[in-house]
Amino acid sequence: MDALLTNVRYSIRMLLKKPGLTAVILITLALGIGANTTIFSVVYPALLAPLPYPQPERLFTLGQEASKAGPLPQTPIPAQTGDGSREKLS
Repeated sequence: MDALLTNVRYSIRMLLKKPGLTAVILITLALGIGANTTIFSVVYPALLAPLPYPQPERLFTLGQEASKAGPLPQTPIPAQTGDGSREKLS
């Protein structure tokens, strides 16, 4: 613990001797912390927060797959449930 305290004192003395370097270090830290906070504030609600719906695990997507043989069929495709199986649309 004594070595740590000695190193911290030495670091502070060196930073006080070079105010330009200290300013660059502090600006770099401030920009890094600010950018990290901003990005996390945008990413969390968009990607990480739970969906604001009751039972979000039951949501699914509907779509059609294009076939190489010709135009898409006009009949609906069975929906895919949460367990990966398909159920018929009624």
